[in-house]
Amino acid sequence: MNAKNNWFEKNNLRIFLLFFVAGSFIYLDNFNQKYFKNTKAVINDIVGYSGYALTWPIKEALNIPGYIINIATLEKENDQLIDLQEQTKKLIAENRFLKQESQKFQRFIQEEEMHQNRALLAKVILKTNRITADTMTINKGAGDGVKIGNPVTKNNNLIGQIAEVNYKSSRVMLLSDINSNIPILVGKLQVQAILTGNPASKKKFDIEYLPKKFKLTNGDFIYTSSIDGILKKGILVGVISDTEYDETTKKQNYKINFNYKIHQTDYVSVSLN
Repeated sequence: MNAKNNWFEKNNLRIFLLFFVAGSFIYLDNFNQKYFKNTKAVINDIVGYSGYALTWPIKEALNIPGYIINIATLEKENDQLIDLQEQTKKLIAENRFLKQESQKFQRFIQEEEMHQNRALLAKVILKTNRITADTMTINKGAGDGVKIGNPVTKNNNLIGQIAEVNYKSSRVMLLSDINSNIPILVGKLQVQAILTGNPASKKKFDIEYLPKKFKLTNGDFIYTSSIDGILKKGILVGVISDTEYDETTKKQNYKINFNYKIHQTDYVSVSLN
């Protein structure tokens, strides 16, 4: 009997303590006690952050495919942006080059028109073609305003310069003459060089003093330069028609289309500069 009473008393004590604790929590929560409120806030924070810490790895694992897709998309867009920048730079460079070429071409046209407007038509009365001299004599001289150094053209192409002047005749030194040295501008970049006569070769001329790494290509125009102060800049000399490398001389050789045949030349124009 005593054993049953002890068990009964213990159970009653437990129930009493449980109700007491529950009632205390209810009382403190209802009356908004300061210390209990702070304790409750700390507990809520612990529960909230614990839940976040437990769920964060799972959320991040689920987001990994999206991260990979975003990285691949960004890399693709970056490559496209780089290509667009390169294309833009190329277009800007090409536009700048075309403007420069247009300006040069306009200057050449103006100078050529000036040469044509002040040209004097002359008849060829004698031709001399040998190793030491490649010249022609025309029927115009000092009495007609001709001076030494005047450029002589055929079909708007330079064929030589006045080398000797008489009163009613003049001697023209052709481009292929061994003593001919014409300052020129060659290629799209208008590089300075010298066109020298070489009657001993098949080409009848050489292009000297080109930069070592600079090479002409088919279709490149050759114009006169004003570097010597005698010839005007912009007189058309010819067009590169072929290029070949000479293994013997280790030099690049060029063929030029002059748009005329010197042996069929009966009349020429003298520019009176």
